[in-house]
Amino acid sequence: TDLEMCYYGSYNGPDVGVNSFVQFHPFDFHHHSFLRNTPDEDTDEDGAFVPCPSASGGMARSQIFQAVKLADPKGDGDWISVPDGYAFSFPSGQRWYADLHYINTTEKPLLVNTAFNLGVVPAEEVDTWISTYDFDICDFTLPTQEMTSVSFDCPLPAGANVLSVFAHMHEAGENYLVELVGADGTAQTLLETAWGLDYRYSPPNETYQPGEMVAQEGDVLRTTCTWNNTTDHDIMCPEEMCTTQGVASGMNGMTYCERADP
Repeated sequence: TDLEMCYYGSYNGPDVGVNSFVQFHPFDFHHHSFLRNTPDEDTDEDGAFVPCPSASGGMARSQIFQAVKLADPKGDGDWISVPDGYAFSFPSGQRWYADLHYINTTEKPLLVNTAFNLGVVPAEEVDTWISTYDFDICDFTLPTQEMTSVSFDCPLPAGANVLSVFAHMHEAGENYLVELVGADGTAQTLLETAWGLDYRYSPPNETYQPGEMVAQEGDVLRTTCTWNNTTDHDIMCPEEMCTTQGVASGMNGMTYCERADP
C-alpha cells in the first residue's frame, strides 16, 4: 500500500533566513517528504493530519525549501549549499504543511516517521534572498499505445535569476525539456534529458551560478514533457506528471504556477 498524508503547522518565531535543510526518513519505504507553503484557501488548522490534496489529484503547492547547490556542502544530507549571505525567507507566521508519502512493499504493517532540521540565520544577516518556484500542468490525457508531448509556459519576473531546475515525471516519461524563452522567441535550454526509470526517485537537475540565467521582461519558463504510454489504458494526472521545480533569486517569494490549458 501507499499513503500520502499532510501535517499542518505554523512558524511563530522571529523572521529568519534558512540556509540549511536536512530531512530524516526511512529511505527504503519513502517516496517523498516536503515542507510546502499552505495557500490562503486551505482551511486545515494547525495540528491537522489529513490526506494530502495531491493524493486525490489536486495539485500540491510550492515547497518552501528546494535543493540548490551553489557552494560546497556544509553537512551530510543538506539540501541547501549556498554562500554566506544567501538564504530562504522564513517569516514569522509562515503556515506550512509536511507532505509525507510512504510506500509499503512488505507484507507487514510499517511504523514510519519524518523530521526536518532547519538551519537559520537572523534576517538582517541575509544579503540575497532565494525562493522556490513550482510549475505544473495536470490537465492532460495520454492515449494508450501513443507518444504524447505537452508544452506549457509560466512567467518569470524580470530580474529573476534561476539557480536550480528539477524535472519530475513517472514511469511513462520519455523526454523532458526546460527552456528560458524570451519575449522575442529566443530560447536557452536549462535542462534536457531522456527520461530514466530511476529519475522518479532521483530527479535530474541542473545548477546555475548567479548571473548565468537571468530573466528579462516578458520571459517565460517553458516546459515540454514527452511520454510513451505503453499501458492498456489512457493515463491522466497524477498517474503521470510534468512538474518543473527549482530555486531562483529575485522572485519576491515562493512562486506557484499551474497551467490547466495545454
